[in-house]
Amino acid sequence: MSRAKRFTVAGVVVLIAGLLGSGIYMRIRDVEETDAVTEEELLRPIVSAMEAFPADIANPVTVAEVVRDTLVMRVTAQGEAYSFQSVGVRSQVSGRVVEVRVRENDLVPAGEIVVVVDTTDLLIALERARLQYRQSEVSFAEQSIADDRITDPALRAEREANLRIRSGLAQAELTLREAERNLENARVKVPFAGRIADINVVPGQWIGPGDELMKVVRTDPIRFDAYVLDTDLQHIAPGRGARVEFRAYPGERFEGRIETINPVVDGNRRARVTISIPNPDGRILVGMYGEVSLDARRYPDRILVPKSAVIERDRSPVVFVYQGDERGGVAMWRYVRRGLENDEQVEILYFPGEERSDPLEPGELVLTSGHATLVHQAQVRIVDNVLVAGGRPE
Repeated sequence: MSRAKRFTVAGVVVLIAGLLGSGIYMRIRDVEETDAVTEEELLRPIVSAMEAFPADIANPVTVAEVVRDTLVMRVTAQGEAYSFQSVGVRSQVSGRVVEVRVRENDLVPAGEIVVVVDTTDLLIALERARLQYRQSEVSFAEQSIADDRITDPALRAEREANLRIRSGLAQAELTLREAERNLENARVKVPFAGRIADINVVPGQWIGPGDELMKVVRTDPIRFDAYVLDTDLQHIAPGRGARVEFRAYPGERFEGRIETINPVVDGNRRARVTISIPNPDGRILVGMYGEVSLDARRYPDRILVPKSAVIERDRSPVVFVYQGDERGGVAMWRYVRRGLENDEQVEILYFPGEERSDPLEPGELVLTSGHATLVHQAQVRIVDNVLVAGGRPE
């Protein structure tokens, strides 16, 4: 018989003995007064006590599989979310805004038109530039009518260049190209794909060249800058995994990877570590604070269980192993020895022949919730959520 079984049986015996002694004492005292007590009446307190502790009720529990895997130790740090790319969208022309086509946090592709400026004056300027260009073309043709007689190619090219300047054709070409560009720039576009932020222009507003109308930020992936102590830098490297939990989303973790490690340590003995996090739905906003767990040292080929599976009994770590099927089973406790652990997993060590060191095998199921008050060989059933299934909060 195992130690756990002996402990359970001994406890029941002590309980029954105590109840029996109490009941018999009370009954003997009553016998002295009534001299009419039956055996059934003597045993009734014991039966009632046993009925108060039913052993056939299956407690709802959750389970996880014992695995043989790599235990990843981690380095933690705090940081803030930034954009990998952020620019101000500025006007290149003067005019009155007639349309703002986006709102803040809109996701736009590269080249998307976001603001439209009134083109009335720009169209007039374009027509004026075209007219000036035509006049310059006529003047150039008149002044170069006899140049076909020049046989020297170099001399002919030099005369043509001079005539383009004297006739105003060269200047007219530049003015026309500028007018065409201004008309095109009346439709303000974003330079790259991203989300719109900080809009500070409205329809009807007069704007000029250089005025910032809004920002566009690239937030997928989003950048997270954490500051890691110099003593921990040796344990991390670019390309390793990272898990970030933001204060805005407590209990939720976002997976990422280490991109770069700044080679400069600041006055607080910390270096900036940049993490890239996929953010396709834009839930992570620039400026959000959070805590990151960075993958550091790795220990392969370890027997691992969730941290919640290990509880204390008799001042020793214990896990409950599930034995049964999908319809139900029993919880068998085993004494274990803790090894290394991270925020989620515990390594289970086994020393053959050593007291309070029982083995666990990959594939076995261990209880992870609903087991805090269980006894050895308690009836249990597997559920998805202990509280929803009527179990006790832990």
